[in-house]
Amino acid sequence: MKPHPLFSRRYLVLLVFIVLSMILSAFFHKHYSLSVAFSFFWLGVMAASLWSVAGSRFILALGIMMGMLGYGCSLPGILRIPLGVWTLPLVILGVACLAVFVGIIIASILWHILHGTHVTLDTILGGVCIYFLLGFLWAFLYDAADLAVMGGFLCNGSPLARDMESYGILLHFSFMTLTTVGYGDVVPANSVTRTMADLEAVLGQIYLVIFLGRLVGLHLTASTTLSDQRSR
Repeated sequence: MKPHPLFSRRYLVLLVFIVLSMILSAFFHKHYSLSVAFSFFWLGVMAASLWSVAGSRFILALGIMMGMLGYGCSLPGILRIPLGVWTLPLVILGVACLAVFVGIIIASILWHILHGTHVTLDTILGGVCIYFLLGFLWAFLYDAADLAVMGGFLCNGSPLARDMESYGILLHFSFMTLTTVGYGDVVPANSVTRTMADLEAVLGQIYLVIFLGRLVGLHLTASTTLSDQRSR
């Protein structure tokens, strides 16, 4: 059975959802109702992520399980229910499951790219998706670490407040670390979060220089070879 034409642009669809989620989060986090509504948009991002790896039933089933578990356990945090003896471990578990979910998507896309016979534009977009997803992965890990040990981050010199903006601030910190920009408005405040930030910064540079650069180079080489063959 011939796959749907849109499936050949699955990474483009995923990239659009990822970028939209980052843009919308800047406007939706200040109000409770909008923040809750935005959490449902994240379900669309998760669906697009699962669709991009739908070729493997095992990965798809594992992703659905971790995504549902992560989203369900994170509901107390999404609905701003006060974190207590029972809700705090539940939210930490949910955030950790979401991190595993993103990790599964990254590993699956990476496997598909490395085992592909041709480097296409959509393959490169898949590599770009991985770079964005690395930022989300570390943001979830930072969130779990900050929930487990309060005071793991300082924002403008004060401990990061656990409110509607906390995840967005950690996502901002994650991408500033991944790209090694480092504005300095958010900083890790203990050895665990500092080590995590160090690892993200190193991994981000290695990924850009070695993998994504190699991927673009292969695509350009293949395009040049094809053009030369057509001109003969």
